[in-house]
Amino acid sequence: MSEGKLQPWAVAVFGVVTVVIGALLNHFSSVSEKRTSLLDDARRQAYVKVLDQIEEPVGVTTTRAEKDKAAKEAVEAEKSGETQEAQELRKRVDELDAKYTAAYAQWVRDWKVAVNQVAIYGDSGVVGALAEFDRREHRHPDSCGTEWKRDVQLYQKMRRSLMPDEEAVSDRDLADLVMMCTATD
Repeated sequence: MSEGKLQPWAVAVFGVVTVVIGALLNHFSSVSEKRTSLLDDARRQAYVKVLDQIEEPVGVTTTRAEKDKAAKEAVEAEKSGETQEAQELRKRVDELDAKYTAAYAQWVRDWKVAVNQVAIYGDSGVVGALAEFDRREHRHPDSCGTEWKRDVQLYQKMRRSLMPDEEAVSDRDLADLVMMCTATD
């Protein structure tokens, strides 16, 4: 064996080891990039859904206004003794109330889906800002009661399984968003 020269088998082993290490690094890098890309897509979709649902849809607001107008007209018809017209208007109020209730319930469901997605996938700053928006707008004036901590832990576990540690959010913010109530300590 000559000094300073590598044996051919050592060169071959070194070549195979570097190829394997390079392949592993490439694999883990591409998996990390794909994970980041999927998370970014989920965030983008969640943010757009929240922005689409942040205000009552025009149809809900319009139906409520129509219902209120018909109710006022029914009262006026009753006052002026027009019972037939008042009955027709009362029937119209009931129809509009049913339509409004259904549209409002759908909006609340859509809002809840959008907010749940932000609660799981959203950047911690966005989650905090959205919870603060809800509190500022008094969207959830009711207290959460006693069960909220246990329920919020499920959402926290979901977040921790997907998000890095620096994306942690408070239990209070999650309670506001996903439980739709104000957390009390």
